[in-house]
Amino acid sequence: MTTTKKLLLGLIAVGMAAATPTRAALVTTQGDLLLSFYTVNGASVGPIAYTINLGQGVDFFDGSTASGIIVNINTDLVAAFGASWWDNTELKMALVGGFSSTANPTAPDAARTIYAGAKLATYNPGTSTPAKAASTLNHNTWATNVSSFSDSQNGKAANGAVASNSAIMVTATDRSDVTNFVPPVASGTFFGIGTDPTTGFAAGNIGSSQEAALDLWKADKATWSAPQWGGTFSIDSPGNVSYSAVPEPSTVTMLGLAAILGSGLLRRRSRKQS
Repeated sequence: MTTTKKLLLGLIAVGMAAATPTRAALVTTQGDLLLSFYTVNGASVGPIAYTINLGQGVDFFDGSTASGIIVNINTDLVAAFGASWWDNTELKMALVGGFSSTANPTAPDAARTIYAGAKLATYNPGTSTPAKAASTLNHNTWATNVSSFSDSQNGKAANGAVASNSAIMVTATDRSDVTNFVPPVASGTFFGIGTDPTTGFAAGNIGSSQEAALDLWKADKATWSAPQWGGTFSIDSPGNVSYSAVPEPSTVTMLGLAAILGSGLLRRRSRKQS
């Protein structure tokens, strides 16, 4: 290869590199669902936290998001927490999102709408205790802190994360990662209140090959005492984050009719046999 050709190829390579945009690490807006991972050892948090944006919370309530795998984050979790992250008993997973008092979200969401996870000890979607505030004032505090967390994540550098809209953060130097809003750093509270939107990991899975799961609940200032279930997020050992949507009312009705018909057939058979 001639010197001229080498020079031309080199210039082309440089030009292509310059034209390739740097991936936006973590872009957030209020109302996004943020799934975060971090470790806790006694009274200390671990050195690394990881957060990925799953998209607007309303999309998981209006039927626009179907059940299934949303994203795979195994590469990022291995980089942040080691090869067997799913068996790490110190690892926590948190799910939150929401709007501040001054936000003007699109209906049906309102200002101070909160999205939060609630732990499932076994994989049985919709059976968790709803994540909710203890009072209107408590809900306002929660909304303020969750929206502040969401705002603070916007523009975080990827720091080695490869999944879209995600970032790995060093907890000792990045003072707005998730560990600043949860115990033990946050003085024993979760985003300023007592409701825990996290779950943990342990040896073995919790059923259906899932390693951890969180029900998704939503409430605004007017409905703080009666949260609405929006489905379930879970993760398996290969790192697939999945969403199980709330069944459509028609599906629930059909299942109910099937159960009634089934019980009727069983009664008829038992009568014939007797």
